[in-house]
Amino acid sequence: MSNLTPFSGKNESLAPVNFFDIFNHMETMMLNTFQSAFTPMNNTTFNDQGAEYVFTLTLPNLKRENIQLAVENQNLILTVKQVVQANEETGQAYQSSSFSQSFSLYDVDADKITAHLTNDTLTIVLPKKESMVINRRLINIL
Repeated sequence: MSNLTPFSGKNESLAPVNFFDIFNHMETMMLNTFQSAFTPMNNTTFNDQGAEYVFTLTLPNLKRENIQLAVENQNLILTVKQVVQANEETGQAYQSSSFSQSFSLYDVDADKITAHLTNDTLTIVLPKKESMVINRRLINIL
C-alpha cells in the first residue's frame, strides 16, 4: 500500500507554450491531461504496530476541509478534493481534482479510528479488534 498521492502539485501547464511547435504542444497537453491518472503515488506508509495499524500519507497543500474520512460497510473511504479558482497572474480559470480510495476494515475496530493532519501529513490510526479467545479442548477417542 505504498504510493498514494492525489495531486502532483506541479504547474507545467502554466508554462508559456510555443504554438508553432505543434508536436511539442500536443505532447505537453497529453501528458498534463493524463498525468494525474497515471502519476505514481508516493509518500505513503502502512504499518502494523501490533495493537493497531498506522496509515500515513502526504497530502501537500491541502486543507483539513478538503479531506473526508468515512466508514461504510466495513470499509474506510478516504476522499480528497481540491478546487483552484481563477488566478489572473497565471491565467488559470478553474481546476478541480479529486481522489478516493477505500480500505477494508475486516480486523479493525471502526468505532475507535482516529485521524489527524499535521504539516501536510495525514495520520490515520486504526486500532485492531480485540481478538476473541478460542477455547479448544481435545476429545479422547474411545
